[in-house]
Amino acid sequence: MRCIMKHGHDYFVGEDKETVFSIYYCNNCKIGYTYPPMDDETLSRYYPPGFEAYVSKHGLLNTLQIYKYRSDMRIIQKYMRKIPAKVYEIGAGRGQFIATLKSYWKNVEFLQGSEQSEAGVENARKEHGIDLECKRADDIVFSQRYNLIVLRHVLEHLNNFDAVIRNIYENGLEDGGVLFLKVPKLNSYETKKFGKFSHDLDLPRHRVHFTDVGMRRILESSGFKNIKIYNEIVPASYDRSMQYKKMGREYLPNKGKIFRYIWIEAALLRHRKNAGRMIVIAEK
Repeated sequence: MRCIMKHGHDYFVGEDKETVFSIYYCNNCKIGYTYPPMDDETLSRYYPPGFEAYVSKHGLLNTLQIYKYRSDMRIIQKYMRKIPAKVYEIGAGRGQFIATLKSYWKNVEFLQGSEQSEAGVENARKEHGIDLECKRADDIVFSQRYNLIVLRHVLEHLNNFDAVIRNIYENGLEDGGVLFLKVPKLNSYETKKFGKFSHDLDLPRHRVHFTDVGMRRILESSGFKNIKIYNEIVPASYDRSMQYKKMGREYLPNKGKIFRYIWIEAALLRHRKNAGRMIVIAEK
């Protein structure tokens, strides 16, 4: 392994301004790993109850979020061979993606999901009427098989991501079932531009940093086939990276960010093939 990023800090939550984090890159597996190592208990303090994934958005930001969810749904529907869908989401956060599936996708037989945060589980119940299992991804024991399993920005947070992928393949998915993933891309234009200030690194919460090649290899080694990888531009992530680089943190209260997002989206179109995040579809 070789160190490709050092002296990074937690710029997002920002409660720990002292600890220094590094990323070591494996030339064989094409994946980066955050150092120092942290067990789940130590890492949990970097996820306060008000962490963004657990709290619902409102107004225009919520409208944009629903638009993104529906865009994901359209991609999923292209690859679903079996209808009606039986869906399980791992790391469902505040439960909004499952709620959106329930509202807009009529070909869903049933939906289930899990979230490790008690705050996320409670908000899912209060805001969306969704009951999630409160458990970590590596504690999931599938009681049945599904034809769609979703992990949206979850895999990069896991110390044992490879074991979770194997469990999904061996115990969670039906034959012909679809795995839908979204993760940041380590070898993106944005990460190269901003370095340690890249929001997509999100140190230390992101324990693993995937390249497109590394992602394909880990899925193939677990048995998945027909793997498709798409690039995704996320203006909010780019905007935060700019703020971290300029201020050492995100601007608060960050006025006018919607207009910046529009400008960023247009500016990044020429880098779409090397955008900051990946959408991954794989079939069992």
